[in-house]
Amino acid sequence: MADVWLPGSSIADEGAPLLPAVLARLNEVEDELRAVRKQLETRDGTIGFKVEHVTQNHVTPEINARSEFEIDDAASKPEVAQGRFNKLISKVTGGCKEFWFHHSRHVALATKVAVLLLYGAYFCYAMYYSFGDEASIRLLGVTTLAFVLTLYVLFRDRVGLKLYKSHISPFWKKVKRKRRLMIVLKCTFGLICLSLLLAALVLEIAMKDSKNLASLGGMCFLLLITFITSKHPGKVKWRPVVCGMVLQFVFALMILRTTWGHGMFNWLGERVKEFLAHADKGAGFVFGPEEAAHMIAFQLLPVLVFFSSIISVLYYLGWMQVVIRKIAWILQKVLATTAAESVNASSNIFLGFAESPLVILPLLKFVTVSELHAIMVGGFATIGGGILATYILFGIPAAHLLTACIISAPAALAVAKLSYPEIEATKLSSKDVGDMGKSTDANLVEAISSGAVTSIKLCAYVIVNLIAFVSFLDLVDGTLNWIGQRVGIGPPNNLPLSFQLILSYLLWPVAFVMGIDTADCRQAAELLGMKAFLTEFIAYLQLGEMIRNREFLEDLNFNGTIIEKTDGLYLPALNKTLKYGVMSERSEVITTYALCGFCSVQGIGIMIGVMGSIMPDRKAEISATVVRAFMCGTVACYLTACVAGLLYEPSP
Repeated sequence: MADVWLPGSSIADEGAPLLPAVLARLNEVEDELRAVRKQLETRDGTIGFKVEHVTQNHVTPEINARSEFEIDDAASKPEVAQGRFNKLISKVTGGCKEFWFHHSRHVALATKVAVLLLYGAYFCYAMYYSFGDEASIRLLGVTTLAFVLTLYVLFRDRVGLKLYKSHISPFWKKVKRKRRLMIVLKCTFGLICLSLLLAALVLEIAMKDSKNLASLGGMCFLLLITFITSKHPGKVKWRPVVCGMVLQFVFALMILRTTWGHGMFNWLGERVKEFLAHADKGAGFVFGPEEAAHMIAFQLLPVLVFFSSIISVLYYLGWMQVVIRKIAWILQKVLATTAAESVNASSNIFLGFAESPLVILPLLKFVTVSELHAIMVGGFATIGGGILATYILFGIPAAHLLTACIISAPAALAVAKLSYPEIEATKLSSKDVGDMGKSTDANLVEAISSGAVTSIKLCAYVIVNLIAFVSFLDLVDGTLNWIGQRVGIGPPNNLPLSFQLILSYLLWPVAFVMGIDTADCRQAAELLGMKAFLTEFIAYLQLGEMIRNREFLEDLNFNGTIIEKTDGLYLPALNKTLKYGVMSERSEVITTYALCGFCSVQGIGIMIGVMGSIMPDRKAEISATVVRAFMCGTVACYLTACVAGLLYEPSP
């Protein structure tokens, strides 16, 4: 049996039979390490290993048992230098990371303060350099708005909630306990509002232009029809209905009849058009100088992408949530609606019908059927986001579209609560208004990109709908024209039988009760029918053409002969045909408000798809109430048009 050396035993005691073998093995290991040394890169260019000094009689470990074999090759010196450089870089980066970990908040605060000071210096000098012109007023307004919103967000997050819980909430609870005082305050406030409303009707409408009162009759007629067809007529709570209509009237009165309100929204409309014009730069870069020749494809789609990106940026900054939350708070306090209904109605002013339910996604699982119905009515009765920009490109006045978006929100809630009253106990409270999600984007660049990507579906929706419905309308018109010619209906003695002609007679009474001029009722009814049964895009395209025709005649001060033809109005003196004809300015304004909504037959299917994907477990309830919601959305749009007709004033 061979001798084996075990740890802890003395080799000398065993006669040291293995010393030659051990020494030989150590030499082999040393040679292997030198070979590996040339291939490996280390920190200090040395490799150390433990070697035991062996004598012929015994082996004893040295106290300093580490032997280092330095590589003295000239070829290894760059590797040594590189290793030391990497070590230096690691130390520097590690120090920076440690500094950022401990002082990141201070650095971020210092950066924000520096940016704020730089902007403050620029703002002060800009006001000093050229104060008084339109651009300086715009800079002042934007700066003030941004400052107020930022200050509000900072105050709310740091002090606002504590202040509300410690002072405001206890005081308000004490006031609520005094029921008699609350009744007196509510009655007094109601009488004041009613008196002001009657005074406005008499002084601003009846005495100035009694013709506008026709629209008041239309409002009463539409509300009566809604009440008769209500799901639970005996359980209607009238506060949301009355207060919703009053709030809509007050908003419209401030915007349409006050000098500052009318001027402000006209100014906003011009700024919106100026703002959307920036999308032409991107369109020209992508599609070339000929992009203006194809308005729908090369101008409309870039505007949708640009506008969607801006909305995403505002949502990332938190400004959009602040505005939506405050409008929702006003609606909830005045109309006594729930959190989900109020937030959804306010978000519909800025967002599309598909994006608005996502704002209240945490609340949707608690909504009742009445609340679900109100959410869908809000989607049908309003437009928002890129669709608003689309209609502006069609030639519709931006000021009227902005006004319609705002005043339709309370009207949608009023009609929804009249048609489908709340009979269940809601699970949502007033504090749920603040339950709005934050943007998931990591930074501003990602917010811009995600907004652009989000617009892809919207662009596809617009394009495919225009292609499908324009083609389908031409097919229906061609078929009806052929049928009419078989029985003598058509040129030269009659207008050709078409889908628009049928709708113009079916919806003539609706146009009349809204206050549209009698001579224009048939044309307006045609547009209303196209919106309801096809899509509002085609209706707004034709209305934009009518507006341009009227402006063309007014600019020329044309007094010549006008011949009505099947495709429009023919001007023999100019040898020009005005396609789709013209309407009076009053009729254009009322029709603009009546068309401003998503309530169309094809919208029913889209609404079921959107809401069903968000709430798959309640798809049966969605399908059962979506048609009622569609009708209520249509009525809300018509009520908005009646308010516009009631407060209409001719342009100077």
